[in-house]
Amino acid sequence: MARKTKLQVAILLLCLIASGCSTGKSNSATRHPLPRSTTTSPPTTSTVVTTTAAPTTSPAPTFPSVVSQAMAQFVPLPAGAEAPIRLPQVSGYLTAETGGLGGQDNVTLIVTSSPVPVNSPTLTSSGGTELAAFTNIATASDSNADSQLAQAKSQSIDSCGGASQALTLADGTAATSCPTLDGEAVNWTFDGWTVQVVTLSGSTPSVGEADQADSTLHSAGVPTSSGAGIVSVVVPANSSVGQSDTSALEWVLGPNVYQVHSSDNPVAAIDVAAQMRPYPTG
Repeated sequence: MARKTKLQVAILLLCLIASGCSTGKSNSATRHPLPRSTTTSPPTTSTVVTTTAAPTTSPAPTFPSVVSQAMAQFVPLPAGAEAPIRLPQVSGYLTAETGGLGGQDNVTLIVTSSPVPVNSPTLTSSGGTELAAFTNIATASDSNADSQLAQAKSQSIDSCGGASQALTLADGTAATSCPTLDGEAVNWTFDGWTVQVVTLSGSTPSVGEADQADSTLHSAGVPTSSGAGIVSVVVPANSSVGQSDTSALEWVLGPNVYQVHSSDNPVAAIDVAAQMRPYPTG
């Protein structure tokens, strides 16, 4: 009996190890299926790619070709150099002459009927019409520049030699007219600037030319200035004192004095002055 028990115990142990036998009450083995093989996928992760945009920079301003060609003649550039970033439309071709007048570097823009290179010797023979000329004078200090502007004002803006009469320009600007040593003058201010239109050797105010100058100032504006600038327009009363209207603008910015003038086209001078910017940075 003990031997049988030991045999039964051994068989039971073997069955348990094989997981295929019962406790002996049934001849049919109870099989436990093996666990199914499972494949575990690695967890998915989102990869965020961050791109840093390159810093945006403003492109360098593009000055008109004729202006760039003219300014290239000055090596080195004069201190505080400025030039017009845009030019008025013209009927013809634009060229330029450069030079020094009293130590000042200046550019004269000229309208021609056919293409002519900058500083071409043929300009003296082929003629052309002056659009405008611009220059700047670097002084030793801000106060020197202010003093030079004050002197220019005393020379270019005539003082009234008689009673002033109220005058309203076409766009409603309040002005006055008065006699001066050079002729009848129309006077007003624009953004703090002193503006005067003189009828040279004439006793009648040039209201039409004053209207035109005032309209151009309103549409074009005036250059950046650290002091009150001046606009002077001269209208010949007859051919014996001049063939065309002339104009000059002058202002200061820091220690620099800037001038734009025209012997043929006052409106163009105002337009060019309004477009003056530091060269070549704009």
